[in-house]
Amino acid sequence: MRYAIRCFLAACLAAAVAACTAPPTSAATDEAQSAAPAPVKPRPTTGGPLPAERARADIDRSCRTDADCVVKDVRNCCGAMPSCVSVDAKIDPAKVQEDCQRGGSMAVCGFPAIEGCKCARGHCVAIAPAIDPSIDPAPAPPVEE
Repeated sequence: MRYAIRCFLAACLAAAVAACTAPPTSAATDEAQSAAPAPVKPRPTTGGPLPAERARADIDRSCRTDADCVVKDVRNCCGAMPSCVSVDAKIDPAKVQEDCQRGGSMAVCGFPAIEGCKCARGHCVAIAPAIDPSIDPAPAPPVEE
């Protein structure tokens, strides 16, 4: 019985040693491993920012106080587009339409409702409602005494 167990263990040991040896190599596998990988071409760019909704640079949005800011229709290629601008800003709807026709541009129709404007860091910006009133509460009105 001991002899049978020893033979069985010897066979298992021989099988384990045979399984752990490296596979035979050939010249083809050596060449494939030593060859440098082919350079990867960069993917072409296919997107970018959406220019139609960008604020035009020629509109005066400068301010010193909240009273310097008002909501005016600055127009876009779709039509009406209210925006917070300086009280003294000159808006030329004909120039906007001309630019749209010349460039073949279009815009996304529709716009967010602007509740009011404020002066922030010298620029007129729209007052936005709180995203989450429990975390980002709207400012309280000033207390008059």
